[in-house]
Order: sequence, then structure tokens, then C-alpha cells
Amino acid sequence: MRIVFLGFQKWGWAALKGLIESKHQVVLVITHSQNKSVYRGSFIDKSVKELAESNDITTLECKRLNEEEIINKIKDANPDVIVSSDWETWIAPEVTRLAKKAAINIHDALLPKYAGFSPVNWAIINGEKEVGITVHYIEEILDQGKIILQEAVLVQESDTVVEVLEKIFEKIPAVALKSLDLIENDRVEAKKQDLNQASFYHKITGKDCEINWQNSYKAVYNFIRALFDPFSNAYTYFQGKKIKIKKASIPKKVYCGIPGRLACRQENGVVALCGNTGVNQPQGIVIEEVEDEQGKVIPANRYFLKIGVYLGRVG
Repeated sequence: MRIVFLGFQKWGWAALKGLIESKHQVVLVITHSQNKSVYRGSFIDKSVKELAESNDITTLECKRLNEEEIINKIKDANPDVIVSSDWETWIAPEVTRLAKKAAINIHDALLPKYAGFSPVNWAIINGEKEVGITVHYIEEILDQGKIILQEAVLVQESDTVVEVLEKIFEKIPAVALKSLDLIENDRVEAKKQDLNQASFYHKITGKDCEINWQNSYKAVYNFIRALFDPFSNAYTYFQGKKIKIKKASIPKKVYCGIPGRLACRQENGVVALCGNTGVNQPQGIVIEEVEDEQGKVIPANRYFLKIGVYLGRVG
């Protein structure tokens, strides 16, 4: 089938690579400017444009698809299917109608939950044991189209958001191609989303990343691993200075006390106390590495020179 592809960053790169290596013909690629990537220099910063042009595919860059020139280029490409993966602006019905068979989107969550932005980060923050990929028809309302195919991805308790995303990126090509096979052979059994079960999340920005030490130790630990590089890191304050928590773990022993207090040292870091969830219930996480205001990453045992002091804005 003739494919017009819309995508950006590694989400788009992974899908496009699978399409290029398949029996289908990618006739046009539309992407955003790589200068707009907030993850420049990281593993997420993969250029859809470079991949397309290295395979002699006509490539356009734009922010939105509603320009007449872009719409005409899609029309001239005569696509059977339009495929989207990490396209960051609204796709109008005027565009999706240009596909003879279907216009589909690849979303890194198990819809109808976690529609919108930063779904993997939010899922880890919420302690989910499972995330996944949904391929769905593109409809006028974002992420609400009928579901074509879904595949789950397990989340281990120690996984950072980077490790979970790598699992997802690995699966994207196969899931995309399975969906195209169903469409090509008219075997799609589309499933309407139960919007009573839906949730929609906003993008996570730096202002959203301050640790609340009143939260449970699991909530704080999940927060830190969900905001791993290259994303904005979880941060707190120590003696009036903002510090980022770069690495943390859960101690084997049970530590209890006042939230925000640095309780003791361990070989791999310093134990910080979180919120109380019950008498004699665990409250500790081990802070292993921090980044100071100058951007220097320092082992926690070297950064925190005293025990018994407090983290947070009043610390």
C-alpha cells in the first residue's frame, strides 16, 4: 500500500523504519523541524527527516498540516493509508479523508487510559505495572478513535521511563505492520473506546517535577524513575538550593520518621524519608545521585555532608 507518514523523534523514527523495511511503499514523509525537539542529543532525538531522505523519500517539514500546500502534497501522493506516530499537532478530517483506506495513529499507551501527552511518564508516576501501544483510527478528537490493535508492555518496579520507552520503541514497527496487514486485508475488527474509562494527561514540564515528601515512598520513587534523563528530572530543595534527584532506589530495611528528613547513610546513598502510610510502614528511599545548581552530578554520600537535616522548601 502507498503510505503517507507523519511523525517525529524516536516514536516516529521507529515506526518509519519498520514501514521502510516492509512491503509497503512510503511515498511521502512529513515531520517537524528537528530544532523543535526538547530532547536534543538524547536517545529520543532520532531524525525522521534523515531516515526518510537516506531512503530517497520525499520529505516535508511543517508544524501544522492545515496549510494548502501541505494538503495538496498529501493529495498528490495518493495514499492508501496515512500513518502517524508522535505527530504533535491536530490532524484535521480534511487530511484524514485523503487516505483511501484509513488514517491511523500509534499511541504509546493502552487507550482509553492515558490519552494525551507524556503517557509513559504518567503511567510510571501512577505505579502502573503495564503500559503499551495502541493503533487507532484518527478522528477529530485527539486519541479517541476506534482501536485497531493493542499490545501490552510490562513495567518492572525498577524500570526507569527510558527502559520502558525502549521496550515500546522495539515493538512499534511490528505493531504498525500488523495493523496495516489488517487494514489491507479488510480484517480490522475495530473496537470503540469506552470513554467512561478514559483519562487525558497534559505534558509534563519542569514546573511539575518538584517532589512532595509527604507522598508515600513508592509514590516518590515512582516519580523519580518517571522523570529520568532526558526528561525533566524530579527535584527538591536542600538548604535553599534546588537539586535534581538523578538516581534512587528502595532500601531493604524499614525506615520511619518525619517526611523530608535525611535519616541515615547507606553504602549506595542517603536514606530520605517520605510520607507515613501507617505505623511501622516503610517511608524511606535511597537517594544515590544528585545534580547541583551548576549541573554537576554528585554521589549523594558526598553531597549531603550531614544527616538529620531536611529536604524541601523549608529544609
